[in-house]
Amino acid sequence: MSEEADSRGIHAVFFDIFKKYKKYIKKEHFNILEKIIFNLDSEVYKAEKELYLDIFSLVKNAE
Repeated sequence: MSEEADSRGIHAVFFDIFKKYKKYIKKEHFNILEKIIFNLDSEVYKAEKELYLDIFSLVKNAE
């Protein structure tokens, strides 16, 4: 996962993981989360970026 993140970027790898869980929540909820997390111009994105880096680290360590 680290090599893939290095070549594609952490954001891209995290988004792939995020999309895997799409089928488990309502479409409108997924769309809201997607906008909050991946809107690069959003102030929320800047705060959330640290969060998904932490999540990515947890997933990496769990493997």
